Amino acid sequence: DESLVSEIYPRLKRFYSYMTCPEFRMTSGFVTTWRLFYNSGGWDDYAPQVYLRAHKDQRALTTPVISTAYYLRCAKILRMLAAHLGLGRDVKSYDNDIKVMTKALQNYSWDESTGYFSYVIHDESGKAIDILRSEDGTNFNMGLDGVTPLVAGITTNKQEDSLLKHIFTKGELWSDCGISAIDQRAPYYRIDGYWNGTVWMPHQMIMWKTMLDLGLASRARQIA
Repeated sequence: DESLVSEIYPRLKRFYSYMTCPEFRMTSGFVTTWRLFYNSGGWDDYAPQVYLRAHKDQRALTTPVISTAYYLRCAKILRMLAAHLGLGRDVKSYDNDIKVMTKALQNYSWDESTGYFSYVIHDESGKAIDILRSEDGTNFNMGLDGVTPLVAGITTNKQEDSLLKHIFTKGELWSDCGISAIDQRAPYYRIDGYWNGTVWMPHQMIMWKTMLDLGLASRARQIA
């Protein structure tokens, strides 16, 4: 619908431009919106987010994965619309954003030892320096936030295999009733949490759609 595309594109672009503006960007390339709200992905007591709420001095320097991953996906969608509308300058801008955000996730967030993408700690200049770990040294992002680069479509084959294994392995993210918000092996997993250890429909839908994006119809059906 040409008229609809022409009407909604500038509005979507304005929203995207605000959420990815320099105020919400680290020098490393990560997007972080803690200044707007404590909640990065709609998950009130997601384990590392809870930790950062209690350590606000650290929160300002620590980035989740989901904000960068989801705006990467948004950039790809908007790039398609801009190309359709013949907006070459916008296409180049999205290309640059996609490159910068992908580099941030790949260079600083991937944790080979656990096979998850991680919350990233920065110094005062916005330079990435380490990943966020729980008190016992465990990667603090063994959960849905840690697999969201799948949604962005920027993983390597090895990373994709690792993330899919986490999602569909019983006792990790997979449960009898869907994908858990937290890996059930993690020391911070709880069976009575609100977003910690529970299954939420919005993210089932997102992961279902992602399986279709990846051409994994049988996995999409499994989630459904």
